[in-house]
Amino acid sequence: MPEPADILYQVEGAIATITLNRVNQANAINTVFAQLLLKYCKQAAEDDNVLIVIINANGKNFCAGAELSNEVLTINIEDFINDVCKPIVLLISEMNKPVISVVNGSAAGIGAAFALAADLCVMADDAHFYLAFSDISLVPDGGMSWMLTQQLGKKRAYQLLIEGARISATEALTLGLCNKVFSASQLQTDTLTWAIRLSERAPLSLSLTKHAVNTASQGSGLNQSISTEAKLQRLCQLSEDFQEALAAFKEKRSPQYKGC
Repeated sequence: MPEPADILYQVEGAIATITLNRVNQANAINTVFAQLLLKYCKQAAEDDNVLIVIINANGKNFCAGAELSNEVLTINIEDFINDVCKPIVLLISEMNKPVISVVNGSAAGIGAAFALAADLCVMADDAHFYLAFSDISLVPDGGMSWMLTQQLGKKRAYQLLIEGARISATEALTLGLCNKVFSASQLQTDTLTWAIRLSERAPLSLSLTKHAVNTASQGSGLNQSISTEAKLQRLCQLSEDFQEALAAFKEKRSPQYKGC
């Protein structure tokens, strides 16, 4: 009987689901596993029929972080982060469609970075982020220091990182690190329901709003943000979907968007 695939990829309607499936290793990251994740993220990003990307996991945990094996002990960790992990974080953050991470169990180390890089994050009510780096005499990686400082400010980010904090789903929701908390038994079903609702909205608006928010979060300032929004608004104004939205409003019907 063949071994199950380490990552499952499925497209249903406008939604691509990438499922971490290295269950016996708690979905821990090694080079081969990361390269496979990057492959499917690229596939979803390049598929024009996909409007929403979900990254979830089978097993008890979303991702246990980097696999603490001989590979980690012998490879150049700087190269591993820059060449293997960084492209995944950047693609999740920068692809021109919404990415939803779905955290069950623990999202630890680089696994937490992958989850937080997503545009939207949902968590099971019994899930947590584990900022494990300082517990094993390491520093944050995968952009965690930047992401947490952006969201929480310097002092709170530093405290959580050096304490090796476990951030519960409830606390993550309060801190703005996740968007929704669902019961563990309904996590996948409720996430899919939300994703379907989002996929029915105007694709161009979803994509360009992501661009506007990313630009603002990278320190563009108010002046530049207004200019960026103006350019993006002009693109939307000239789109077929905007005309369709106006027509649907006048005709009292639901719009049928094409993403152009």
